[in-house]
Amino acid sequence: SSCLGCGTSHEHLGSLSQVLTGAGGLGAHMGRLFVPGVVEPIAGGYFGPAAQADCAAGLPADCTSVGPERPSLERRAALDIGSGCTKMLVADVDISTGRCVRVLLTREVPVLYGVDIRRAADGCLSEAVQAKGLAELGRLVREAEALGPKRLAAVATEAFRRAPNGGDFVSRVKNEVGLDVRIIDQTLEARLGFCTAAAVSTVSTGELIAWDCGGASFQLVAAEPGAPAGEYRTHCGALGDAVATAALVELQGHSFAAVPSPNPVSLAEAEALVARLQERMPEAPAWLRGAHGVVAIGGRNSMFALFADMLRAEAEADPCSGAVVEPKLCEHEGDGPDLPTACTVTVEAAWAAVHANVGLSDEELTQRWCWRPNSDPPSMVLPKLCLIIASLTKFELESAEWRRTVGCCPGVLVAHPPPA
Repeated sequence: SSCLGCGTSHEHLGSLSQVLTGAGGLGAHMGRLFVPGVVEPIAGGYFGPAAQADCAAGLPADCTSVGPERPSLERRAALDIGSGCTKMLVADVDISTGRCVRVLLTREVPVLYGVDIRRAADGCLSEAVQAKGLAELGRLVREAEALGPKRLAAVATEAFRRAPNGGDFVSRVKNEVGLDVRIIDQTLEARLGFCTAAAVSTVSTGELIAWDCGGASFQLVAAEPGAPAGEYRTHCGALGDAVATAALVELQGHSFAAVPSPNPVSLAEAEALVARLQERMPEAPAWLRGAHGVVAIGGRNSMFALFADMLRAEAEADPCSGAVVEPKLCEHEGDGPDLPTACTVTVEAAWAAVHANVGLSDEELTQRWCWRPNSDPPSMVLPKLCLIIASLTKFELESAEWRRTVGCCPGVLVAHPPPA
């Protein structure tokens, strides 16, 4: 299938190690990644949800340090600079197995690059969003460096591919922050997402379809049946929650540059947005239509996390509702102990969430869903739900299983050589 935005066919892709310009690349570590929330056996113990509240105390002594006594361990940091959120993961990686044995730090900070370029007449990143991005990246790099990583790798995605000055911003990051950032194409972004999904799911890699959707693009990727390891097929497009928000404002007859929020949104407008998004999506290939084993990944501000938060609220209000979510077991940056880490995503439940939130103002939606520190703005609540519905129906998917991840940082973390 062709990728919206670049027009390139990605149905048959080369090996991931070739994409990463070296043998023994990320594909060699398929299915052995680690992300927060996944229980991984470790000599003498494990690191899983119950241990996350206190990393050092939750690990056996031989997994809490990097040095001569554990020569195969290497401390690494990874940044995923997305179109709507910048994610960072710092962890100790066993380089002999490609497995992370200790997570030291996770961060997720919204910087709305995708919204910014949609509101700009020339599609360029504004000075304001660049300044915010530089400040946040500087803070994150300082936090990471305080933990002494041997390697820090950073990737940037769709907003930087699309913005005419995306490359200039990356140069500013290098000059002003001292961080080397690679703007990756959707091929590599999809593969990093696949490896991350493989780490958080019990679905075999042969049956797994990974679904990653951010601020300005989406990718679905699966292993190529019968092909050598590292061969994939993808379905991708230049649609994300920032794009959906802009589309909704425009459907209402306004300019996104002048009107930043569509709220309150009517049910008719939500239905029209679903139809508009479906029109803009490429036709799903046969291997995707009606498939099972779809695992969605995304962080605290992803459309999936918002949906899971709504399911959690429904389950608390009505214990007989049947909504099932996995609650968060530790706090990060004030998220609160109840932010879910997993749920099942369905069209029926997403429509119910739309019905429950149409007609509400920015203030009302903020009180319900955007009250946590570093939440996305309320303008994106209904567009996120509509994008879920449009995607599931366009792809003819009955459901998908969402697992919370720190973006694609796990894939970046274990890639060898790193994306650079």
